[in-house]
Amino acid sequence: MAHTLTITATKPANSQWFLDVHPDIAAKIAEFNRTYPGMTGSVRNTIDPNTVESIYTFDTLENMAKYRADMVNNPAIIERKKFNSENGIVYTVTENSI
Repeated sequence: MAHTLTITATKPANSQWFLDVHPDIAAKIAEFNRTYPGMTGSVRNTIDPNTVESIYTFDTLENMAKYRADMVNNPAIIERKKFNSENGIVYTVTENSI
């Protein structure tokens, strides 16, 4: 059974995405995701100019939970979270087992 973590981000029309402002730090986040144990895939979908959806797939529920816990302590993710908060970018998070 696969487990997915879907994160949908929405920004105000006058804000920029973190990826566009800080591509060097965004690359560190991408590398963290690419090499994370138990993550078997990821995809980023642009819903519209102000909404993106990232879907991460994990081999076990435990690895997904560990990923979520490790995100809290990752310096690059902390920087993105601060940027998003300052720029009105909000998230919804959904977990599914498929």
